[in-house]
Amino acid sequence: MICLNLVNEYFLHQVETDIQVIQEKLDKSLVSNGRKKTGSYYTPDFVAQYIVEKAISQSLLNKLNKLVSKRLFKDFNELKRKQDSAIFSILFNKILPNFTICDIAMGWGVFLLHSFDYLFSLYKTTFSVLEDEIKRKSSLEDFTERDIEKFIIDSIISNNLYGTDLSSVSTELAKLKFAEKALKLLKEKQIILPTFNFRVGNSLIGLPFEQRTENCSSFSNYRKSVLNGIPSSNREEVNMWLGNETQLNWNHIFPEVSKMGGFDVVIGNPPYINVKRMNLSGRKAYSKLYSTYNPNGDISNVFWERGLDLCNSEGIVSFITPRYWLEGNDSNRLRNHILLNSEILEIIDFRSNRTLFSSTENKLGVDTAIVILRKSKPRNLPFDVYFAQDDSSIQSINKTRLKHTKIRQSSLSEKKWVFEMNPIITQISKRADYHLGDDKKYGNFSGICKIGKGCSTGNNRIFKLKQISNLVYIGANNLTVKLEEEEKDCLKHLIKNSDISPYHWRTRDEFWIFLKDKDIMDYPNIKKYLLNFKGTLEKTQKKYGLKSFYDYAAYRSLKLIENIPKIVCPYQADSNKFALLGSESPPTINETDVISLVIQDTFTKEIGWFYLLTVLNSELLSHYSRIMNKKVYNLYDFRTNQISNFPIMKCEDNSVFLEIGTDLINLLKFSLDSKQTKSMVLIMRNILDFLVYETYFRESLSTQLHDTIKENLSLFQVKEETEDNFKDLVHCWEKRILDEIQQIASFKGVKQIRKTLGIDSNKLPFF
Repeated sequence: MICLNLVNEYFLHQVETDIQVIQEKLDKSLVSNGRKKTGSYYTPDFVAQYIVEKAISQSLLNKLNKLVSKRLFKDFNELKRKQDSAIFSILFNKILPNFTICDIAMGWGVFLLHSFDYLFSLYKTTFSVLEDEIKRKSSLEDFTERDIEKFIIDSIISNNLYGTDLSSVSTELAKLKFAEKALKLLKEKQIILPTFNFRVGNSLIGLPFEQRTENCSSFSNYRKSVLNGIPSSNREEVNMWLGNETQLNWNHIFPEVSKMGGFDVVIGNPPYINVKRMNLSGRKAYSKLYSTYNPNGDISNVFWERGLDLCNSEGIVSFITPRYWLEGNDSNRLRNHILLNSEILEIIDFRSNRTLFSSTENKLGVDTAIVILRKSKPRNLPFDVYFAQDDSSIQSINKTRLKHTKIRQSSLSEKKWVFEMNPIITQISKRADYHLGDDKKYGNFSGICKIGKGCSTGNNRIFKLKQISNLVYIGANNLTVKLEEEEKDCLKHLIKNSDISPYHWRTRDEFWIFLKDKDIMDYPNIKKYLLNFKGTLEKTQKKYGLKSFYDYAAYRSLKLIENIPKIVCPYQADSNKFALLGSESPPTINETDVISLVIQDTFTKEIGWFYLLTVLNSELLSHYSRIMNKKVYNLYDFRTNQISNFPIMKCEDNSVFLEIGTDLINLLKFSLDSKQTKSMVLIMRNILDFLVYETYFRESLSTQLHDTIKENLSLFQVKEETEDNFKDLVHCWEKRILDEIQQIASFKGVKQIRKTLGIDSNKLPFF
């Protein structure tokens, strides 16, 4: 039934003026407050339109299939084209009057405006199909086209569209946008519209529908329920934060929706804010309110839980959000909640392609995905997953340009969702003797390595010294530091992620001051330098409860960092880059952007440092990490929780890897200006890659590459670099092992891996 409280009068000229003024005010507010702080990003029209049409049509289909016996509709657009009067009669009389759509972070209403367009078109088609029936029942034989359109507009605004947002400015702008749309549709200068179902407040704070317990019937009792369990030391601050938030008690603000158990559709683009940048009291409140809250994630994560809470049974939730929760190890609770409380209908994963936001003013720098859920008990039906295949421009949701697969929900767990599991990945994962590290979250302790990230000083610029001569350094604020010879032992070479390449790392002329377990009085020139920053360092000391002002904020993984040998890798990289620091390496230290790996003593003999190094840099593990590791923009994540599950096979004899790997690293220590050296490095890396293939696929291969090389090991040792020596050496290699390599390269699994890596298996770039 249409609301009769027609109190909102709008004039076209004033509406257009107000829209311009408020839009400028809103833009300035977002610039001054920072989009990252507010999490506000405009959604491209084609994205909003796709989500709206997919979610609404899916919900309407669900309702029709329940009301129409002995028929199962799969395509709502087909129904619209056929214009079956019986179906449209059900839509008009039983479904549309009570059909509710809500955007719980509506901004200025882009999703609701597209919802309006979709419903307006549907109503118009309905009136066209049922014209005689509607006029007869309503005694509206004299309805003009303008009367019909005004009836539709009022119906949609009164009955179908709902929205909430923190910003009163955005909410007011949304109303004006709707008024402008209505005025232009009707070609009017003036119009009266029903009261909008838009509310200002925090969608995440307040009772959802159907929660009417006596303990939470008022906001004061709701607040008490939130505060219960929060440590007393934080309770007052959380209470104050809750008091400053505009809560939304959904039963009270939308009682007509409450009677129906919730919304039919919840859609939108929730704010993108890393929770670590949010108010601490708010974070504590959200952690109490939402089981899916992730202290390392984005606030958009909990909107999935809230959206499902606000839906009625069989309701549809569809958002575009950051995609990291699909794979992030810390998002297991969100994935579990979705698996237990909904049916996944579709996922469009844009991966690292960010071009879909390139037409908006903010050019969003976040990887996103569209997910569509139905609130219901999960069913074991396959759902569609689409992937962006590259970084080519996306200006529409054109599924023919996306990679497609089908996934059964029952195949997923709370562990990260990887939708491209292929037989090769499955095979090597199942057959692996070990994992690279322990996965403590899921109780997997079969790891061969201890893995950890680097140290954090809390004041990197102060502790960093750049060497300009033997005993002279430049520190923060361009201060010169002259050391005595005996003071140099408090410096460690700094390893940054840009220093690391496959097998090799570059020594830089930068150091970190490292005084742990040392007496600063023994280092007078270091002390004199650090005292210039004592005030700043003492703030860090107080913040972290440190013993001395020159302590680091966090000595993470210090035993691993000081261990020799060790393997290091960047925490994010475009490809596998693992380097070995051996006994000849100087004392080093890692920043937090570098990961350290140390083989546990019980595994050093059967695994071996050079064998492990080769495996980690191999084509095979590169293929694995491209599929299994979380991708952030154009980089893959190599942090502990991403690489711990790398599958590691035993190697009965490590000698070949040791000999060739040693020669390879020795070559990489020097400049690669020589054509022969570059070719030698390429050949040796390829030989090592094929040794790894043979090791991992040994049950499917009958080759003897490893044994052949071992029997002729002297031929594979790098000799003095001359053009003739190089040609002789390559000729010997080609003669001995080319047949073996060609057999391995022709193996189906190897061909598939090399194809995904962009390598033409028909051209072996060895000799």
